[in-house]
Amino acid sequence: MDTSPKALRSRVPQQRHPESRPNAQTRTEVEAEVEFEAGVASVSDRIRELRARGLTPKQIREELPGVSPWVVNCAINRDAKAQASHPGLRARARDADRERARVLRLEGKTYKQIQAELAVSSATLSMWLRDLPHPQPDRSAHAAHMHRILATRRNEQREAQKAAAFAEVGEISDRELMLLGVALYWAEGVKDKSYSRREYIQFINSDAGMMRLFLSWLDLVGVEEADRQYRISIHESANLAAAEEFWRGVVGRPEADFRKPTLKRHNPKTVRKQLTDDYHGCLIVWVRKSSDLYRRVDGWWGGILAARGAGGMPN
Repeated sequence: MDTSPKALRSRVPQQRHPESRPNAQTRTEVEAEVEFEAGVASVSDRIRELRARGLTPKQIREELPGVSPWVVNCAINRDAKAQASHPGLRARARDADRERARVLRLEGKTYKQIQAELAVSSATLSMWLRDLPHPQPDRSAHAAHMHRILATRRNEQREAQKAAAFAEVGEISDRELMLLGVALYWAEGVKDKSYSRREYIQFINSDAGMMRLFLSWLDLVGVEEADRQYRISIHESANLAAAEEFWRGVVGRPEADFRKPTLKRHNPKTVRKQLTDDYHGCLIVWVRKSSDLYRRVDGWWGGILAARGAGGMPN
């Protein structure tokens, strides 16, 4: 064994001065730490109460203006750790919000939709809902949204096309009105047959605009108002009084000029879609002593066909 003075000195424990230890604390530091812990302990119950009410750290600091923010933050963090380690200590005030958020998530709601109902942050929702499956996108709602957009565009295009066509018509001369009236009557009026003579003017239609145009044509060809008679033809299940008021407004004539209405018998097996509030039946206009006018209309129509190479003089 080496018994030299140097070797012996190396085996003797070295004495160090207490102040030279690296982890030693001065009396001032110890007192400050004790004071800090006392401050944290003094506000812990109050902070737990405020957290149970759902206040944020910023709001808690505002509630405790006389306490150091560092003390408040430390107390909040320790309370959060205690809740994580001991779930029984966790504040129960937001349990209802958490359960409601989970129900909404399972219904397929997004974070934004849940936040619209519950005043919680995205981070809180992520903590509450991260174990739940991600909701599938609501493709039906998106499809309905796109359908509304396309329908709006189609309506705008439709209205623009109608407006452009409307502007193309301009003024109509008497000759054009005469030809229009003849074509209109030949499409919708009563016509003579070889097996059943019907040489008189009788026009029926349910469109108010078409009826006004036909009455303008009668004015043009010289038919007096006294020679015109009107009759309403309507289903018996419709509103007759409303229809009479409507058609009197269209033709501008009193009730005395209208003959007894014709009521169509209702067939319950027939599903009729026109029996709505804007259904007013049809109006029949009959012109007395109109055989001469009818023959002229027949000839005018033949002339129109011949002018376009589609026919000749009527038989």
